[in-house]
Amino acid sequence: MPNNTRSGTFHMQDEYCVLTSGKCQQGGWEFVNYSLGYDVQTEDHAHSVFHTHKDAFEDMWEQRVKELNDNDHEVHLNVSGYTFAYKPYVSPEQSDYIKEAVLSCDRLGIWDENISPILYEEFGSYIAGETSAEDCAKHIQNRVSIVLSEQS
Repeated sequence: MPNNTRSGTFHMQDEYCVLTSGKCQQGGWEFVNYSLGYDVQTEDHAHSVFHTHKDAFEDMWEQRVKELNDNDHEVHLNVSGYTFAYKPYVSPEQSDYIKEAVLSCDRLGIWDENISPILYEEFGSYIAGETSAEDCAKHIQNRVSIVLSEQS
C-alpha cells in the first residue's frame, strides 16, 4: 500500500512477452495489445478486479463496490486453511482510497517460493485472531531471516 514515501507494488497473475528474436514481433505486439485492451479485460470471463487497463479497472471497480454493498452479498474467504464469512460494506472514502492505492502502483512484485508461503501462513494466523499484528510481524521477520541466512 502507498505511504508518504512510496507507492504500491502490483503482483501479476499473467505475464506476456514478445521475443526480440521472434519471427513475428508485430503479431506478438498486436496480441499483447489486444489482450490488454478494454474489451478483453471487461469480458464476462475476466474475473479480476484489478485490470491493467485503467478504464477497465475503474469501471469494474465501481461495479465490484456495488456488488459488495448489496445487502444480500456475503464474502467467504479462505486464508491458510481458515475460512471467514462476512457481509462487506465499502464506503465511498474506502473505495477511493483503494482505487488510488491501485492506481499508484509503480513496481512489480513476484511470488517467492521460499518467502511468500511464510507470509500467507503467518497472515492467516493474524486474521484468525490467533496472534497480534506485532507478533505476526516478528514471526515473519524471524522465519524470513532464517530462510535468507540459509540461502547465503
